[in-house]
Amino acid sequence: MRTIPWLVTIKGLPPRVGLPDGATDGPGALLVRPERMGVGAVPADEVPADEVNLVEAVVEEAVYLGDELRYTLVARDGRRLNARRPAGTPSLPPGEPVTAWWRVQDGVPVPGGQE
Repeated sequence: MRTIPWLVTIKGLPPRVGLPDGATDGPGALLVRPERMGVGAVPADEVPADEVNLVEAVVEEAVYLGDELRYTLVARDGRRLNARRPAGTPSLPPGEPVTAWWRVQDGVPVPGGQE
């Protein structure tokens, strides 16, 4: 895998994506599993700054699901992101501005996605 700038369907937000050798740039979508999406401060001691993507967002919804909290976040461009955090972590109320983040290797590019 190599990490290169690649424009995907997150308007105005060019995240870094790990691509297999031989892959080419082009339109597509970026998928990140909700349990891989961090919310809040990036643990700098665990994740080097050049290995993470950041998106400013606002909490739209927070749902307690027993052993986890599920969040729906809205990015500046209006796109919704889903994140999960373990129960017992401080909850985030709707309307709270947050930083959503994920490790570069956790983003899965899907070629040919539509905007």
